[in-house]
Amino acid sequence: MSCDECEKCKAMGYKFCVKCGQNFAEEAIVPQHHVDKGGVLSDDVLARTVYPAVIVVAVALVATVGIIIFNCGGVFDTVFTMRTTVYLFLPLYVPLTTITGQELQYFWMFIATVILACAILVFYDSRSLFRFNTGHYIEDSKKTPLYGIAMVLGAVLVIEFLIAFLMMSLGYKITTPPDMLKWTLEESIFQYAKAGVWEEIAFRLVPFGVPMMIAAIGFRRKDFLKYLFGGFGASKLSVILWIITSLIFAFAHVEGWGSWKFLVVLPGGFMLGYLFMRYGIHAAIIAHTLNDFLTVWVNALGFYGSLLEMGILITGFVCIPMLLNQIYVGARNLKRLPGTGMNQDRDDSNGPSAD
Repeated sequence: MSCDECEKCKAMGYKFCVKCGQNFAEEAIVPQHHVDKGGVLSDDVLARTVYPAVIVVAVALVATVGIIIFNCGGVFDTVFTMRTTVYLFLPLYVPLTTITGQELQYFWMFIATVILACAILVFYDSRSLFRFNTGHYIEDSKKTPLYGIAMVLGAVLVIEFLIAFLMMSLGYKITTPPDMLKWTLEESIFQYAKAGVWEEIAFRLVPFGVPMMIAAIGFRRKDFLKYLFGGFGASKLSVILWIITSLIFAFAHVEGWGSWKFLVVLPGGFMLGYLFMRYGIHAAIIAHTLNDFLTVWVNALGFYGSLLEMGILITGFVCIPMLLNQIYVGARNLKRLPGTGMNQDRDDSNGPSAD
């Protein structure tokens, strides 16, 4: 079943229609459709500025997976003597359990497997980036998660650094928790990989995906499970949850760091929430892991890790105009979003539900 929003959702790269739930993967051919997004500058001109960042992010992702695989055994041995707490944040810190020893080793294998699976899925979903001879290459590539990650990751890092610099100039004392400075390479790999996976479960999948799934159940959608893992696109409901979960994410970093951390982390929270909403949790996990592995690259790869870090920041600076243009377009079209995008079931027998 299709509706008047299907073509627009296809053009924006959604996996299914936010209004009627039509699964575009089930169609043999997805017709090309160009949408006038009404940005400040030419969208195609700005889109091309992201391609250098795509290359750097792709290399960084391969390097990160390589570091995890190469050091997997060392991390496996190291975590046996460590202890970690598995938690949720709703919006207060809710510890679930504390694990150590062999259980923590199994947990590490789970974390490493999830990152590897998400990396494969990101590359698979981004295969349009490597089809250069298509007639609509720019439009096709902009729909891919690798392009989306490249567009926001470095740009947000630059913005966060500028916020931190401004706060330092205003007298805020910005420091790193002492325990983090003592981590070995294996401990850093575990802690940052765990943050990349578990924080996306705690701050995106549970407080963002679960309410969207519950809303889908309330609208008697048969495809309600796909709302749990993101990629459902923008609606007024999803934007509200995006803002709330981003604020919660930033607030959670105040403990252990200080009040200054809230403003510095907030852009990253919006970035990860956007990737979850736009592409799915696999894109958010990969972006989060790459963001946290900046220091790991340097420790594990030395000079080449420093080059990766510089590449992310330089190309990120170039991507800022595209990011700001996307923010402008999104804000301008906010009132036109559907309430939930769930008011019409794919099954004709049920008929449309009231939003």
